[in-house]
Amino acid sequence: MDEIAFLCKHYAAEYIALCKPNLVSTGSRTATWKRPNQGWVKVNSDGVFSENTGEGGWGVVIRDEEGEVVEAAAGKLTRLMDAFQSEVEACLAGVMLVGERGFGRIVVETDSLVLKQALKTSSHRLAATGGLICEIQNLLASEFSGFQVDYAPRSCNKVAHALAAIGCKCSHGAGLRWESTPTLVEDLVANDRAASLS
Repeated sequence: MDEIAFLCKHYAAEYIALCKPNLVSTGSRTATWKRPNQGWVKVNSDGVFSENTGEGGWGVVIRDEEGEVVEAAAGKLTRLMDAFQSEVEACLAGVMLVGERGFGRIVVETDSLVLKQALKTSSHRLAATGGLICEIQNLLASEFSGFQVDYAPRSCNKVAHALAAIGCKCSHGAGLRWESTPTLVEDLVANDRAASLS
């Protein structure tokens, strides 16, 4: 029962945060992706979930302090319980990918407030996704000399979202990896880089 109450509270907070830009006057600027500090890399992840099929996809993009894509990846997800699980699976894939590359300091950025909260506390340890969340927390603590977990609205996570949509189209068990900017998201990456300069 505590888990349900916690999830309801955090999904409500996420919904309110997503609606806030609509309440602001039209003259305000939309949030944009920001580059990590010198010597850090940023990993953006996103998950996609179809309630009809219980399937989805994940997408991950790792970028350096210049906004250059270091690596990107996407894959299919099956047997999902909900959208939150797709977010957790995507984040785990991203953290594992950064760990493989041997980077020391990382920023994990997600457009899920619930995931950010779960990674910063032990509140989800008994949830269905608790094991995956603990795995991410353990990787962050043991594999990196420095890390931070940030929330950013969907407008800052367009590249990972587009990659997750590509991941939905992968065959089961297959994934895609790119060691530079994937052609399908070149414009989105270029827009993020330009916006991060202003």
